[in-house]
Amino acid sequence: MRQILGLSRRKAAKRGFPRIRLNLAGIIGVAASRSRFVARCDVTHRLNMKTKSLPQLEPSAAATVAGEDIACGEYVSVLNERVDLPSYLWDCCGASLSPHEMVSLRFIPENAGQPLKVIGVCLPFVYAKAPTGQMTTIDTRRMQLVRLNRKCAKVVWKQLQSSAKQQSESATLR
Repeated sequence: MRQILGLSRRKAAKRGFPRIRLNLAGIIGVAASRSRFVARCDVTHRLNMKTKSLPQLEPSAAATVAGEDIACGEYVSVLNERVDLPSYLWDCCGASLSPHEMVSLRFIPENAGQPLKVIGVCLPFVYAKAPTGQMTTIDTRRMQLVRLNRKCAKVVWKQLQSSAKQQSESATLR
């Protein structure tokens, strides 16, 4: 930053720019010992920020799951949804389709990624609860589900629950 502004180190320190030194040995040591990449920075300038930090979570990937592999109490999310339309509504291509043929479309729903807690399973239906308390019925023939990391899903679930409570409280005060 100081190089962009054309300042010397002393002038930059007088103006309050932080001096950052990366501890590369610390990065390599953490990466080898914890199998995750964490950068350590030694900041000599004191910053006064009032922020609330969330618990640190390791990155994880959601895995697609079949309906028969889902158990009660797990956290799932809708990955994508399939819609079948009659071909006479499909006028986007030059191919001629019979009017009785169905055209299948996949799309990503608006609530994709929202954690849902499985309450019950009666195939092909999965009954789940959203963080807002709303119950949803998921048809596994139409929607593809993913199993979420339990630790990550719980943290997100609690955050969504608290924000839903705050919104409902502010709506009742109006």
